[in-house]
Amino acid sequence: MLDLESLSTIDFSVAGQRAFVTGGSRGIGFAVGAALKKFGADVVLGDQNADIGHAAAARIGARFVEVDVRSDSSVREAVSWAAGKEGVLDIAVNCAGVARDHNGQPIGPAEDVSDQTWDTLHALNMTGVFRCSREEGQLMLRRGRGAIVVDLKKQSCSSRS
Repeated sequence: MLDLESLSTIDFSVAGQRAFVTGGSRGIGFAVGAALKKFGADVVLGDQNADIGHAAAARIGARFVEVDVRSDSSVREAVSWAAGKEGVLDIAVNCAGVARDHNGQPIGPAEDVSDQTWDTLHALNMTGVFRCSREEGQLMLRRGRGAIVVDLKKQSCSSRS
């Protein structure tokens, strides 16, 4: 198990690099954003919940942009905003996603997942990651550098016990 205090002894720097983290308001996305900030990155957190997002960004000294990864135009605007007028994006971490059904309940066994819930999960967890990676990748390819990390933690249903 990782000792979080040991992070201070790691010789690692992303100083001066711009990072965009979707799903950055909570959970793994927030932890990644906080770590990138700690190691010197200019961090932009993205999330569809503006209230929680602004609060999360303030906690770590990052900036925030509202993004709905289900929408091409929202993703384009958020990535463009995160990259700034310079069009620079060095690091992208795509953590936006859900592990709940369309009613906000935890996902059950696959045989109980409705088509509506599947469509919601797929739009956020798969298509949303694709949209973000595509937009981020285009910026990085133009510059000839950058890195994208995709978090696929939510792509599962529970099992019956």
